[in-house]
Amino acid sequence: MRVIYIASAAHSGSTLLDLMLNAHPEIISVGEVLKLNGPIKVKKHGKQKFASCSCRAASLRECDFWSSVDAQIMEAEHKSLWELDLRDYQNFDVRHAPNLALFRAISKASGKDFVVDSSKPAFPG
Repeated sequence: MRVIYIASAAHSGSTLLDLMLNAHPEIISVGEVLKLNGPIKVKKHGKQKFASCSCRAASLRECDFWSSVDAQIMEAEHKSLWELDLRDYQNFDVRHAPNLALFRAISKASGKDFVVDSSKPAFPG
């Protein structure tokens, strides 16, 4: 498993690059990993609800793919995907880094050798 990280500023064409890479048969793109288990909510008719998955599941938690990823993480880390701190870059023990567990689970669930992350971390400034 290898990770392709698209480092870019917002509105620079990174989403287009992400989509083009996803067209390759050995690559899976999962968008912005840092936003995966955050509060992804949208307002509809004045009420908040979880955003739907790109596969048209009602939410990421109801998506077959992300449920499979969650099961892989639970087996390996004894935590749910939704419990991982994906912003934890202070964990220098790479074998237990939350993002590594996630990338391994994505690779295994998808059967793809390359995982694309197009997160855009917030830089102070």
